[in-house]
Amino acid sequence: MPIDTNKLLTPIEGDNPCGPDLRYDPDYAALMELAKGKPEQEIIEGSGPSATKTIVPGEEPSWSEVKRGCEALLGRAKQLRVGLYLAVALIRLEGYPGLAQGMTLLHGLLEKFWDNLYPELDTDDPANAALERVNIIASMATTPDSFGDAVRFQNRILEAPITESVQAGRFSLRDIERAAKGEPAPEGQQAVTPALVDAAFQDTPLDRLQAIAAAATTAKQKLQALDTLLTEKVGAGSACDLSPLKRLLTTAEKTVGEQVAKRTGAPAGGEAGANGAPAGPAAGGAGAPPQAALAGEVRNRQDVALALDKVIRYYQNNEPSSPVPLLLTRAKRLVTMGFFEIIQDMTPEAIPTLTKIAGAEAKKA
Repeated sequence: MPIDTNKLLTPIEGDNPCGPDLRYDPDYAALMELAKGKPEQEIIEGSGPSATKTIVPGEEPSWSEVKRGCEALLGRAKQLRVGLYLAVALIRLEGYPGLAQGMTLLHGLLEKFWDNLYPELDTDDPANAALERVNIIASMATTPDSFGDAVRFQNRILEAPITESVQAGRFSLRDIERAAKGEPAPEGQQAVTPALVDAAFQDTPLDRLQAIAAAATTAKQKLQALDTLLTEKVGAGSACDLSPLKRLLTTAEKTVGEQVAKRTGAPAGGEAGANGAPAGPAAGGAGAPPQAALAGEVRNRQDVALALDKVIRYYQNNEPSSPVPLLLTRAKRLVTMGFFEIIQDMTPEAIPTLTKIAGAEAKKA
């Protein structure tokens, strides 16, 4: 069941819009323990040559319980780590639509509650004030299955189904990768071949494929917005590298988008719109045929903002590590401002001098 993002992003009543610190609350501790699941265990019986080793498989958490626990805690306090675990639970329960909701929530928590969000900013260390928050976000892009990959965020995405065929089955990016490489399926799982994957895509209802494509696009856009916001808040040198996660979401978007294009006859693009079809000419990759995306003259500020949006989308889709979108996003914010508003935004310390020279009435103009 989808979450109510607006409700979860509603400020807590009282002096602090993020509520109390729940780090030492028993419900918070219980949720953190629940979200771990049960790790794989190795049991050795006996000693010497006659010793036997038994591997007890790990167990996933009850993600529905994790989801309920996260929603309850976010209703009491705004905690970024709780938001992260809710995003993981949504991926496991609802696949790509859940991922889109989770990324929307994480971006909303950072954007709306930056000053008071938990974990709190470290006022004693201004240079690393947001380090805990940055580390939480960075965990989404940790190398899969590495020692530090505690939440297995990218693995959850790789395992999320992108086909939903009654006849052929539900397959994920990981299944498709194994099929392309000719790798055997894990023990107890169905062997997957490229032909079977194609059949599954063809048998998946078109509206479902379009919904998955749109969700992958939304997730990527929210991740880019989150990355931009974090860089603005802490600086490029202190932000984290989210490019591995961006590449994964781009792969998902492209894989499903190509299948939608096959079914609809529309050209495949890098960015899917609400119906799963390409959102516009700027969504194409570097190898896409030229399109008249920016035809005509720029006539007003709205045209300027539209042109900047298209340039930003190009970089987000094709050069996700480029800092250009960050600069253009700020430039777009200035488009509708007056002269004094722009100076206030860029160099507020110059306002008194300008006011003294131009007069108070000029500031109102």
